[in-house]
Amino acid sequence: MDSIIFDIDGTIWNSTDVVAMAWNKALEKENLDVRVTADQLKGLFGRLLPDIAKAILPEQTKAEQLRVIDICCQAEHDLLRAMGAPVYDGLEETLKELNKRYPLFVVSNCQAGYIELVFEKTGLGKYFTGHLCPGDSGEAKAANIRSIAKKYQLKAPVYVGDTFGDYQACQLLFYIKVIPILRSVSRSHSNFEARKWEVILKSGIIVDNFIPILFQQARRKIE
Repeated sequence: MDSIIFDIDGTIWNSTDVVAMAWNKALEKENLDVRVTADQLKGLFGRLLPDIAKAILPEQTKAEQLRVIDICCQAEHDLLRAMGAPVYDGLEETLKELNKRYPLFVVSNCQAGYIELVFEKTGLGKYFTGHLCPGDSGEAKAANIRSIAKKYQLKAPVYVGDTFGDYQACQLLFYIKVIPILRSVSRSHSNFEARKWEVILKSGIIVDNFIPILFQQARRKIE
């Protein structure tokens, strides 16, 4: 491993409550009889925005779906800029330690400006060397991971994410491993003793090699 690439939502911070609030206000203003919940968004985050728009507005035309999701994203940005969102416990101290040994990056399936907003509100941008998203590149997660690896000449990156979609994206890249975040892992979890190194948080665990059972646990949690 020579670098670590992070997802954002569900990995760095949990914005679903704030985003649900913002989107519902936007949907109401558009006179649409549709509302979303934080739990629903947890199942949608990680997908590309057109796919999310289709999921919440299945009866609308594609053009209308894209128009509305754009309005929702702007409302989301405005509310997150005003309120922020909770960062997972222990994350900054972990990033600080990891950054001493590895360059850190962010790749997320989000809109343009979202990663910069997260950095602005959390102050975590100083730990990251680079970032990329579909809103900037027009490409999905796997292609953006590949672009980051090429730009920064990464030979053995790992990806830290929290969804099955993160795993699928990494499966498209033969050289990258995925490390799932497990929300239920505690500091005394015996399965992770005797690892070469590990950083365990209240919010999850990062290890330096992919362990299939971890992914299976994460997948069961997601499903």
